[in-house]
Amino acid sequence: MLMHHILASAVSFAGMHCQYLLWYSFFFFGLSEVSSIFLVFMDLAKFFPPESGSSFGSFVEGYCGPIFAATFLFYRGFMWWRITYLKFKDCFEIMRSGQAEKLRPGKTWVLYVLMAFNIPMGMLQIYWSSLILTEIKKLIMGEE
Repeated sequence: MLMHHILASAVSFAGMHCQYLLWYSFFFFGLSEVSSIFLVFMDLAKFFPPESGSSFGSFVEGYCGPIFAATFLFYRGFMWWRITYLKFKDCFEIMRSGQAEKLRPGKTWVLYVLMAFNIPMGMLQIYWSSLILTEIKKLIMGEE
């Protein structure tokens, strides 16, 4: 789990320091994190269980789980790969055309790092999506 945060930090630093892929940062560091908002409330409720029938308890129990699952599966399970494809396509095009070296001399290596790290991060999205889908299946089938 810690490796995910190390990779995300390295990618963030490299992208911002070298000013690469800022448009894609909006998705990878913004939209893909929307689901985390609801996960935080769910984790908070684990450590500080809400009183039964409270507004917070109703919010966590009735809304956070489904919204977390829906936003995670949409942004990280589906859109992650669509945006990754566009990012790779753009990276290869600017490297092929020489624009990358022209605009950021000596820093083209960062594009390779950003693309390479995108693969294990994407695999984590698949893994976590499979866990969520397994839990959804259990709910639908009435399993515990």
